Amino acid sequence: MGAAVYKCPNCGAHVTFDAASQMGKCDYCLSTFSIEELENYLKKESNNRDEYKEERISDDLRDEINKNTKVYSCPRCGAQVIADKSTSATFCCYCHGPVILTDKLSGDFKPSKVIPFKIDRRKAEEILLSWSKKKWFIPKEFTSAKQLEKITGIYIPYWLFDCDVNGSMYATAKKIRTWRQGDYEYTKTDIYEVYREAKLKFNNVPQNASTKADDNAMRAIEPFNYNEIKDFSMAYLPGFLADKYDKNKEDVLPELKKTVNGSVNSVLRNSINGYSIVSERSFNNEYEDSSFKYALLPVWMLTYQFNNKNYIFAINGQTGEVYGALPVSKGRVAMLFISVFLITLIVAFIGGALI
Repeated sequence: MGAAVYKCPNCGAHVTFDAASQMGKCDYCLSTFSIEELENYLKKESNNRDEYKEERISDDLRDEINKNTKVYSCPRCGAQVIADKSTSATFCCYCHGPVILTDKLSGDFKPSKVIPFKIDRRKAEEILLSWSKKKWFIPKEFTSAKQLEKITGIYIPYWLFDCDVNGSMYATAKKIRTWRQGDYEYTKTDIYEVYREAKLKFNNVPQNASTKADDNAMRAIEPFNYNEIKDFSMAYLPGFLADKYDKNKEDVLPELKKTVNGSVNSVLRNSINGYSIVSERSFNNEYEDSSFKYALLPVWMLTYQFNNKNYIFAINGQTGEVYGALPVSKGRVAMLFISVFLITLIVAFIGGALI
């Protein structure tokens, strides 16, 4: 199976995942379907006909296609759908139907978990506009209708790390007391050797698994609510883009351990109370029962180009947390400076006239 679409069992139009109802929705006949109903329908359709396949192309055309892309046939209209190696859900540019590239979601690349979108496009645009009102100096074009159309819902691949950690810390702690007696000031310093240890359990420590997604942006919109994580189903993907991981577990493990080590260190360090000064001497961690889960997490993303530089705006598609690294419009800064200057000049003139 190479590419697939979810079709409405009632009218045959394409079905997308509706973030508000958490169900599949047909925008043509307004029917709604549970995730289980869509999965069962897709299985039935795939058994009845072989329409989900990788497109056969000529050798000449194949040579022209970048080695990092792949060509599929849209199951709805038959048009060619070209996607890069990390894309696992996209849209057909001819019939505009959502297309799921199922070979990117199988084997080692099949996610085990997904957090569905809870924020739909309209809400994402409202969040963007509300956030932008507080930023005086961003270019006016950033909130134009043309720009808002570019905001895209993407399932970003993540590795979720589970582990048990035995942490230990040796530290030197000091209690310092100062007092005055007559003309003299006295200082007493008591020195202690302190040891702390703890066994901590970590679940769902996240790490972005896509080189295309900016790490700073992804960290800024965390955390996700993992109480709402679900077993993966392709029925959550129609209507959104999705990528597959291109960072292996081994690639992200050092960063994950850095995060865990920092948390363990903080717990141990904060348990040493009642001292004036604490100096850490040694810190050690031992990992037990480590495991990974591959998950897709929801993000609304907008890339804005200004003066030949790309800037990123991102919204957590579950919680609404916002990140924006956006340019400053020199024109708006200049207008503010001129306005302040003119007001100051007028006030000074009026003040002088009254003297």
